[in-house]
Order: sequence, then structure tokens, then C-alpha cells
Amino acid sequence: MRICFDIGANRGHATQAALDLGFDKVIALECAPRMFPLLALNFLNDSRVIPLKLAVTDEMNKIIEFYECGNGEFNMGDGSSTTELYWLTDPKSRVAGMQYRTVTANTCTIDYLIEKYGIPELVKIDIEGGEHKILQSMKGHPEKIAFEWHLEFLDDYINDVKKLAKENGYKEYALQYITHHLLEPTEYRPIEDIDKIYDWIADTKEAWESGGWQESGGYNIHADVGMIWIR
Repeated sequence: MRICFDIGANRGHATQAALDLGFDKVIALECAPRMFPLLALNFLNDSRVIPLKLAVTDEMNKIIEFYECGNGEFNMGDGSSTTELYWLTDPKSRVAGMQYRTVTANTCTIDYLIEKYGIPELVKIDIEGGEHKILQSMKGHPEKIAFEWHLEFLDDYINDVKKLAKENGYKEYALQYITHHLLEPTEYRPIEDIDKIYDWIADTKEAWESGGWQESGGYNIHADVGMIWIR
């Protein structure tokens, strides 16, 4: 059985992409109170999707603060809600100063999910700064992991990759900017070369921002955010 974990599922765009790719089961996790009902409704009649209202972090069965972003009426739940307050307050963060409200969320770990549902072929993680706690605490070995990177915190993501190489045995990585959901890169590199990510950005930035972004779906013109794939 092909299993995908969609951590930070939002309303389910990547979940649907996983189904379109032929995954048999998608465990879709979203803890934003205003977003989870939309996720659950979108897959109400699809037994292949298991929506869970949980925050995946480095601790089991905790109740933690969760920072749900929105405008003045808090009718927007997309984009920047997070378990990590620094994501919204650090001056170098692109979303510093965004309005948010503090709610609570129940936690689980990725190793719990692996034990309960099986080893996934793919884990997608997009949780606005919360990726580090998952990756640094993970003991299991999903076949592939795809997680979001942001330029202003890139050194942290590089450290995550080094940990995955040293402790989890991953051998290769691939880089991309924001493109179609779960569109896997075709060019992987030795994981020991992860420090060269800055060279990759320098080499590809101009082509991406001058039109490459449109050819890749038109999601984001800026060469400062994307996904790192690990296998």
C-alpha cells in the first residue's frame, strides 16, 4: 500500500495531488481550527483520506499553543499559521507582524504516525517553521520527505538535512522553488553537498524570476522559498 503523510494539509491541495499520483492512503494533518473543517469536508466521502486535527511536533499527547493567522476578522486561515511563535515575531521572518490569535492544539509525533499507519512512501511537511522539531526528533525512515524551505531561515533547514543524513541514513537531496503540489524534482544530489544550496539559488534565481516560475505553474515569482526533497 502506498501511504503519504500530508503534514500541514491546509484544505487539502497536496492531499488531492497525492491521490492523483496513485497513493492508496493519505494521512492528512491540519490543526488550524478554521482550516481543519474545510479539509475534512473536502474528503468527507473519500475513504482513502484520514484527516487528523493534530499538530505534529517532537512530543506526544501534549496541549500546546498554536498561532492561527488571519486578517482583522480572522476569516483567513491560509499560509502562515504555525506552532512556532518566532515565525511571526522574528524581524527577519517574511510574515513578521502578521495578525494572529493564540489557540491550542493536541500533538503527536511522526514516529507515532509511522507506528500507527505504516511507513509512508512520502512525507510532505509545510508547517511554517515547525518542520525542524519533526525532522530533528524523527527516528523512522520514510522513503522520501519533502519539506518547505525559506531563505531567511535556510541554515536551519541545512542543519535538518545534515541530521537526516547522519542519524536517519538519507543519501540524496533535491531542490525546487514553489511549483505544482508534490511535483518531484528529477535531479538529486549527494546529501553531503547540501551546503551548496546557496550556489544553486544563485545559479537559478535569475531564470526563475524572469519566467521560470510561470512555466512551473505560476505559484510564486520569488526565488526565496521552495521544497527540499530527501531520499
